Amino acid sequence: MYDVPSEGPSDGGRKESSVPLLVQRADNTQIDHQLRAKGVDPAWLPQLPSNDLSDPHQADMFSVWLQMAKMAPGVIVVIARSEQQTFDYGSPVGVGPAVTNSTPDVITREIGGEVTVGTTKSFSVSSTVEADLFSVVKVSVTASYSQEWRKDQTFKDYLSIPIQPGYTCWLQRETVMRRITGGDFIVVTPGPGVHRYSGTINGPGLAGTLQDRIEVISRRINASQLASVTEQLGTKSTDGVLEFPAAIAAML
Repeated sequence: MYDVPSEGPSDGGRKESSVPLLVQRADNTQIDHQLRAKGVDPAWLPQLPSNDLSDPHQADMFSVWLQMAKMAPGVIVVIARSEQQTFDYGSPVGVGPAVTNSTPDVITREIGGEVTVGTTKSFSVSSTVEADLFSVVKVSVTASYSQEWRKDQTFKDYLSIPIQPGYTCWLQRETVMRRITGGDFIVVTPGPGVHRYSGTINGPGLAGTLQDRIEVISRRINASQLASVTEQLGTKSTDGVLEFPAAIAAML
């Protein structure tokens, strides 16, 4: 969806809603079947203490389990089991360059470019097991929600627009992000021993009729701020037209 203002400034800001755009409950039938096959009754899980992965010590321990599971499949099992996933817009991200029109006439320029939106999480695991972690998440999302999980996604957004004299314009993207909530990573060792770790994960993803928002931001930026940008970046205007990163324009 593109919102193209014909003239005038826009603050480009949006207030995050406390109510998510969409909530999907997990269907853990397949996940629970795997747990039972390892001698674990899913009904017991809420009674287990949950180790918070935002604690660096717990994150390190979880990294060890992931490493061991990779080296000894069948002996140690790591399964992700969630209650629900919610969808909402991520923080606005500038796409491509901002264009400033310092001429006395309306100009037409193509704005936009490529931007990569990645997965974020509330914890940090060692780099050696990062891929294994996302493999576990991907399997879980496929099983519980019948959807694909991508670690990151690159978007290409371009739009040709008129820019009024004295205005700076750029393209801004708000990507729909899904958040795994009530999420647990279950580690099963022989015995069976059962360890429960909790942490949240966010990543780009659409569902239903949800769409990402692409908006043209049009704003007057004063001459002293533009001069500071050109000095710091070493950029120069061409025939009264200046281009610089949209992320910087958003901060002015």
